[in-house]
Amino acid sequence: MDGLNYFLLRVDGGETGPLLAYYSHKHQVFLSPHTKAVSMDLAAHLESLEVATRAAKSLGPIARKRYGDAARIEVVPIRERGGGDSSTKRTLARIKADTAMMEARIAQGVFAPNKRPSMP
Repeated sequence: MDGLNYFLLRVDGGETGPLLAYYSHKHQVFLSPHTKAVSMDLAAHLESLEVATRAAKSLGPIARKRYGDAARIEVVPIRERGGGDSSTKRTLARIKADTAMMEARIAQGVFAPNKRPSMP
């Protein structure tokens, strides 16, 4: 099995308010497909560097507003070894869903966690 490649969005350098402090105490802070600060296991899994880079650029001003002027979003490449057919299928489905959500958010400019963009 070749494995899977995908990309995550990590928040670095932000002020540690209560939410960021919770995740950054033991873990790095990432963004979910709903643009919330989360731990790595809940982070958006994006299928390409292009989508991840566009998301990081689009979410940069929002991250600075939410987490302070020093906050920045970094794209983190992930290479996951195949864990079996069912695991790979679940991960592929997640990558597809998270990428579709993030692309819709970018296209429609809908970045509030409590607002859902229209999905095709």
